[in-house]
Amino acid sequence: MSLVLVGGADRKETLMQRIVIRLSRQVKRQFRCTISRIKDAKLKTRYLIILHTAQGYGRRQIAKMLLCSSSTVDRIRRRFVEEGELGLVDHRGDTLSFLRT
Repeated sequence: MSLVLVGGADRKETLMQRIVIRLSRQVKRQFRCTISRIKDAKLKTRYLIILHTAQGYGRRQIAKMLLCSSSTVDRIRRRFVEEGELGLVDHRGDTLSFLRT
């Protein structure tokens, strides 16, 4: 897994760094397998945000595909960069038990 933070050219993107996530084929395959087993829609969306980011889609494209806001995409990307895969789990609910099985 590779993470790259790139500053934008215009003023708006300079305030918020662009996050590029690169995942190996094996990790992408693991993510797809995990996504197929997830029943919780919100958790599945968070995994899909990271997978689509690794595939090169922009935040607005991802938000449109997954019917969520661009700020949600930004927040999930940032949490993934800071905490890894555990950052995708909603710590308030029981979704953490999914990763233990």
